[in-house]
Amino acid sequence: MAEKMKLLEEVFHTDGFDADTELADIRNWDSLAALTFIIVVEEEFGKSVTGAQVREMETVRDMLDVMEE
Repeated sequence: MAEKMKLLEEVFHTDGFDADTELADIRNWDSLAALTFIIVVEEEFGKSVTGAQVREMETVRDMLDVMEE
C-alpha cells in the first residue's frame, strides 16, 4: 500500500493524508488531479477507470481500492 500512497502523493502534489482522508479535504483534488489519477492507474496497473468511477469516489481508500481491484 505504501507504493500506492506514494503515487497518490504525486497525483495530489502533496502528502499529509491517509486512506480515510476525504478527497474534498485535499486542497489539490481537482479535475486535473482526477485525470492524472486515471492515467496513473492505466499506466501503472493496466486498469481502466472512468470519470464516472472517479466522481463516485469520496475517500483516498476508494482510490486505493480501485488500484487494487
